[in-house]
This record gives sequence, C-alpha cells and structure tokens, in this order.
Amino acid sequence: MELDVYAETNEIEEYEPPEGTTAGTAVFTYTPEFIPFAGLDGYLLFVDTRPGDLYGCVTEFDKVNADDAGPRWVSLSAMLTDHADSLETSSKFGKYWKPTVVDGQLDWKYAP
Repeated sequence: MELDVYAETNEIEEYEPPEGTTAGTAVFTYTPEFIPFAGLDGYLLFVDTRPGDLYGCVTEFDKVNADDAGPRWVSLSAMLTDHADSLETSSKFGKYWKPTVVDGQLDWKYAP
C-alpha cells in the first residue's frame, strides 16, 4: 500500500527517487527495501534493508517528512533493548512514549 501511495505522489510531484542509496540515507519516499513492522496514525517504523554500514537500521517514516529524520536505532535489537529498558525503568521510549499501567494493563502515554 505504501509503495502505491508514494509512487502516485512521486508522479504528481515529479519526484524521481535517487538510485543506489545506502541504508540510513533519506530518499524522501517509500521504497521496497523499507520493511515496516509498526505503525500508528500515519507514522511507521521500518527496517532499512538497503546495502551499507547501516543495513538493518530502524527508521521512522512519517506522512509529512517521509524518512527525513534518519535512523532512530542501528538495529532492531538496539530498539528492543531500549524498549525493554523503558519498561523496566518507566523511562520514555522513542522520545515520546512513556509506559504506564492502567487497570492492570500496559498503556503507552504520549509524553513530549
């Protein structure tokens, strides 16, 4: 779905994605090498499977700035380590999400 949406957007905006880019490099569109695994409200986390030193990095893709923010974690395991640390210490995960318990269930509160 993302590939279809961004192919249409690229055509409308007359944007030609650069070829030969490496993992972690912004391309400002969605590519087949981006493997999404989580999403909410137009934001996705994906593993970048393009070649390069940052192969496997986790990057946020948002509906406004695409992949412009760059990699958030160097790997999925680094992201999961931060996630576990957040749960153990009640610290923020991914800059904005704080784990809480509501009625005995885990809940993530947006906390900028």
